[in-house]
Amino acid sequence: MGTKKKIAWLDTVRVFASFAIVVAHYLMCQGFETYPFTRRICFDLAGAGVFLFFAISGYLVVGSLDRTPSIWDFCKRKVIRIVVPFTMSFIFLGSLFLLAGVLDMDIAEQSPFYKTLYSHDYFVNLICILPIDMNLFVWLGIDFLPFVGEWFMGVILLMYFVAPLLKPCAERAPLITLAASIVVSFVVFNVTKDTGIGYNWWLVPVRIPEFLFGMILAIKRDWILKYRIEFEIASIFIIGAYAVHFLAQKLPVGFMFFVYEPKVFFLTMPTIYLCFSLFERLNRLPSDLLSRVNDLAGISYPIMLIQHPMIFLFEAQFDFAELHSWGIFFVLIILTWMIIYLSGFVKTFSEPAERFFLRRA
Repeated sequence: MGTKKKIAWLDTVRVFASFAIVVAHYLMCQGFETYPFTRRICFDLAGAGVFLFFAISGYLVVGSLDRTPSIWDFCKRKVIRIVVPFTMSFIFLGSLFLLAGVLDMDIAEQSPFYKTLYSHDYFVNLICILPIDMNLFVWLGIDFLPFVGEWFMGVILLMYFVAPLLKPCAERAPLITLAASIVVSFVVFNVTKDTGIGYNWWLVPVRIPEFLFGMILAIKRDWILKYRIEFEIASIFIIGAYAVHFLAQKLPVGFMFFVYEPKVFFLTMPTIYLCFSLFERLNRLPSDLLSRVNDLAGISYPIMLIQHPMIFLFEAQFDFAELHSWGIFFVLIILTWMIIYLSGFVKTFSEPAERFFLRRA
């Protein structure tokens, strides 16, 4: 696992994680209730996509901290790189939906700008154009969460702020630091479980272990490579043993493999390691197709930002249960193309804005 600023296999992981989440959101649409087993698998893939994003962020943050002259500069750069595309995606898509009201008023009504103008609650709109924790949306009574972005964008931003404190701990005592983060996760999760917090699983202290695990994989990469085969075999054994246990319980179809509680860490961390190792091995093979897939990593963040409202917009227009399977396939292909195209468009005007603010920072 190399130290280059541009790491091809991490691009593959990022693209895989992005589209795992997108596909899961497709199957949340009306009409896919008749495919409960497929939906459960896709929801598990989406969960895998989320914790892979945490691990990717943790892996890359080690190099970012080493390259940045001060913690203050590091935090400023991370804020700009996350907030600028997020805010511009919000403005772009919100305006696009509002303009589409000329053709169909139902589309305009999905725009946060329409809801804000209708309710005159301008403060709500100002809050929503920033990547923040979803619990804040709940506390403020905001009913269009999240219009752009996933809940974990705000969580990752907050994780970056604590990364300078985590890195020296991970360097000196990685296992103790990781164990301590899991203990904190369990405590915070259980303390907040019966409170008014609606999304306690998404709280930063609860989700730190996967981010920290990514940091440790980067910090100890040489040692991990030395025992690569042993780690791969152990990871496969853990996941396989849990899979056998999971299937033996004969749980109802709705139960997920990756449950939303801290006990899942014993499963997510071997999965993270296997995904990292697998995609690194794949990128050693010459493949034009894989290179094209990796090119999508440059727009994976905008894809995460705009896919929610685009999917929900299509859901309002189609009842997928009434379509032939080929019709469903055609609609999803068109939708995927639109998400990729609009993500590239967002990137074309968010990148210059990022560079401008980075120069001034």
